[in-house]
Amino acid sequence: MRRRRCARSGERLGAIDYLFCGVSSCGTIRGCRDYIRRRGWSTKIVAVDAEGSALFGGSDGRRRFPGLGAAKVPDLHEEALADLVVRVSDADCVSGCRSLVRREAILAGASSGGVVAAIRRIGPDLPRGAACVAILPDRGGALHGHGVRRRLGSAGARSCARARNGFGAGASRPGGERRWRGMIYLHDGHIRTLGIDWRRLIGIVESVVRERDRGACVSPVKTYLRYGDMRNRIIAMPAYVGGPFELAGIKWVAGFPGNIDRDLPRASNAIVLNDARTGIPSAFIRSSLLNGLRAAAVSGLMLQAYLAARQPKDVRLGIVGWGPIGRLHLDMCADLLGDRLKRATLFDLRPIDPETVPADLRDVVDIANDWRELYDASNVFATCTVSAERYVDAAPPAGALLLNVSLRDYEPGSVFGKAMPVVDDWSEVCRENTDIERLHAACGLSEADARTLADVVCRDALLAVPEEMPVFFNPMGLGVFDIAIAGDYAKRAAERGDRDRAGGMLSEMSPKT
Repeated sequence: MRRRRCARSGERLGAIDYLFCGVSSCGTIRGCRDYIRRRGWSTKIVAVDAEGSALFGGSDGRRRFPGLGAAKVPDLHEEALADLVVRVSDADCVSGCRSLVRREAILAGASSGGVVAAIRRIGPDLPRGAACVAILPDRGGALHGHGVRRRLGSAGARSCARARNGFGAGASRPGGERRWRGMIYLHDGHIRTLGIDWRRLIGIVESVVRERDRGACVSPVKTYLRYGDMRNRIIAMPAYVGGPFELAGIKWVAGFPGNIDRDLPRASNAIVLNDARTGIPSAFIRSSLLNGLRAAAVSGLMLQAYLAARQPKDVRLGIVGWGPIGRLHLDMCADLLGDRLKRATLFDLRPIDPETVPADLRDVVDIANDWRELYDASNVFATCTVSAERYVDAAPPAGALLLNVSLRDYEPGSVFGKAMPVVDDWSEVCRENTDIERLHAACGLSEADARTLADVVCRDALLAVPEEMPVFFNPMGLGVFDIAIAGDYAKRAAERGDRDRAGGMLSEMSPKT
């Protein structure tokens, strides 16, 4: 079992630089160590042991929580099992558990909390970009009876009880005549478990475009919150999606470019879904992955329409920016295009490690030294950057599709009069220093000069554009898309939980009441 767990982590992440593993009987760490040795990996194993444990040269002492540490050295123990040993206190374990609940909506046990505490302690000393895997071995249901009230206070203990029962701090048990399901909590791990089906996601976006075009959606203009460093912004995106969706909610997304230098995600995303009939919150989703899936799915819908209108024999894909959004765009394009994807070329100002390219795509992927190499050679070109300055100063190749995902990469003269602008919503995208706003201010581009995504999807607008004319797609990102995709994942999570009550996703999120 332990070896299979380690193998699955290796298959998903590739080479693992650091493995954090709690120790007690030493079965898990021993199995992982043996597997790593057989594979010839250079993984450093970090043993997380309790203060008051006899393992790794320690002495037996008082420990409040079971599952971490040992009073006697077990037969499976060896001093050479770990490259580094981190000892954690009972308070560290509680702090780690609280962090998991607060940041990831995961109610884990004390051993898992200790592992998290160890990562927080030595994380700043690890090499930048290191691939780390942590094993969280236990659930948190038993925490309530182990002195949590004394350590966390009464409010903290109540929070643990609510989380244990499937209700977050902002949820309450249903009462009165009508009984309803408690809040569903999802994070990136849940989204990955439910799976990424690009055609399903693109289909959801297309359905929302059609519903919005017929007036069945409400999406007020985004509100931007800025303070301190004015490069940073937190955006509120309330939306209602009607038709077959019947969803309401709000997306709250932060973009802090300086986070990259702190080894933190540039974008952070949270979505609250509300019952469209009652307004009662029904799901909370903290997932930066979901933000990227929405961006790539919108691009996928535009790519699908472009392929239908232009019928290219093959696609030469160029992607500038090899962050999370760029990687999801490669994955989406590969899935949508299949054998029509002849080459994909990547560029980023930071060196791209070839190992970060999916193994099944390496035969068709090249890494360029300059963005111009792929710009000139691509008929589908995606900019997925956080560039502080516009850099594209040349006219695009004839007939190309430009997926301007990052919105601020093109000098006005490179595209004005040389490409057909397509937007998701003119009032949204013609502001905040986007390329469209610059074209409007510097060149007089007007809303009448552009086409919308609805024009393309609902009225085949690309068929009226000459084939040699490039298409310049600028998606600002609409909350209706995020709400619809989030709703689909929440629905599937609830259905999965109903099917798998024991150890499944429902126990991690929200039980039926």
